[in-house]
Amino acid sequence: MILLKIQKKLTIMLALALLLTLLPQVCFAESYKASPNRDPASYSSSRPDKLNGNMLVATSAVAVDANTGRILFSKEPNRKIFPASTTKVMTALLALEHLDMDEVVTVSKNCLVGESSVYLAEGEKVTVEDLLYGLMLKSGNDAAVALAEAVAGSVADFAQMMNERAEELGCENTHFETPHGLPNDNHYTTAADYAKVMIAASQHEEFMHIIGTLKYTLHAEKPDGTTREYSITNGNKLLPDAGGEFAYEYMLGGKTGYTDAAQNAFVGISEKDGMRVVTVVFGSLQEDKWRDTKRLAEYAFAVYQPLDLQGICAENEFTVQVQNANDPENAELSLVVNDDAAVAPLVSDAELSEIRSNFSQYTSITYPTGTVTAPVQQGDIVGQLHFNYEGMDEIVLDLSASRTVASVITSMEPTQTARPQSSSGSGVMVITSDVGTGGWSSLYLLVIIPVVLFFILIIWLIVEIRRARAARREAERRRRTEEVNRRRAQRDAAHMQTSPLPRSQRYDQERPRRNPDSRSRNTRPRRGG
Repeated sequence: MILLKIQKKLTIMLALALLLTLLPQVCFAESYKASPNRDPASYSSSRPDKLNGNMLVATSAVAVDANTGRILFSKEPNRKIFPASTTKVMTALLALEHLDMDEVVTVSKNCLVGESSVYLAEGEKVTVEDLLYGLMLKSGNDAAVALAEAVAGSVADFAQMMNERAEELGCENTHFETPHGLPNDNHYTTAADYAKVMIAASQHEEFMHIIGTLKYTLHAEKPDGTTREYSITNGNKLLPDAGGEFAYEYMLGGKTGYTDAAQNAFVGISEKDGMRVVTVVFGSLQEDKWRDTKRLAEYAFAVYQPLDLQGICAENEFTVQVQNANDPENAELSLVVNDDAAVAPLVSDAELSEIRSNFSQYTSITYPTGTVTAPVQQGDIVGQLHFNYEGMDEIVLDLSASRTVASVITSMEPTQTARPQSSSGSGVMVITSDVGTGGWSSLYLLVIIPVVLFFILIIWLIVEIRRARAARREAERRRRTEEVNRRRAQRDAAHMQTSPLPRSQRYDQERPRRNPDSRSRNTRPRRGG
């Protein structure tokens, strides 16, 4: 009985301890769920420039200049939120960066994750191109996993690549766990961050073509060799060819997304009169995501215009003092901004007026070597104009020379040398003179001095070679003499061991001597006769 009471008390204490541990996490945990504005303020389509955040149903939204990444309109742009299937824009970006469109992918059983799909089967072979269409038009979760495994080998490794790429793009409040965006508590982004992902993806022509396609037929080769075809339709109702009340003539394409926690999301890109705008709508309602997107795009097109940087530059004069000019009085050079300028950023009327009035405050000029030195040819690029304005990336334009500027050349002035006077046949005295060179041009010296030094070097090399050869010959002669003397000394030493007589007497000792009586003994007596 006592043990049961103790056990109950311990259980209650453990439960209280667990509750105290989890309560702060539950109470203070950051929620990434969407909170749509179900009672938006009145909006007038005739005055899109009056748009404000209360007129949008979306929880968070941005309109961004696709050329510069500058935010043109925002509503809670840095709020962390579930992106749902708009995640697949990042999946498509990595697939385009690491795979070929005609590469064939074999579907694994890991791809069968359910929910929205293009009904891939294990063992089927599908091209990357078809998987991308299935990913972006039908929002196929199975296509997302197939692409992830083709790129990184596994979903976990692919998620790591997604996070690394997001960091490279400057996303500060984004974290991915899956390639498809199915519910995950640690899978979130922001409207401002995801606009950067959409801009990066839009740099690929294949991506823009895919998201702008209304219908497509996907082909998959089954394990038995037969082909399965599956027709899909783009879920983007804003496409001009989609028809219906939401069709928007300036829509180029986009990607939808939905989960209970994320609600409805849409990331799109629109273009009008050369102005390309990315719109991100997170946490809206089913039909309102189309209205929110159109209002954001219309606001950007109504309020902003391309900055005519070339025209403003033409209104301002850029000059530089050329060093080492032949004519110092005419050394000021006008600089021309090249026509092949970078894409024009979008600015409002007020910003355009500010830039025109204070253009010099937002520009600076740099030269590769710090200065411009003659000679300079007309059209040469001599420097760069740097334009920096709030919220924009730096724009750099080349500056070229408007005319040719010659460099200083030391002239060869003639000098007269008097010669003996002579008289002509008419008796008139004539003074003749020789015209000599009064000085050398620096150009001549630059040519002559190296040539003279070259010949001096050749002569020195020849002398050194001959000296080396003579030294070798002398060394060889000394070596031979020493060798002869050494051999002679060895021979003398050998003889001294056998005969200690001097060398002058040694020869007589070594010669065989005749017996003086031998002749008389060997000579027979002559007979008389």
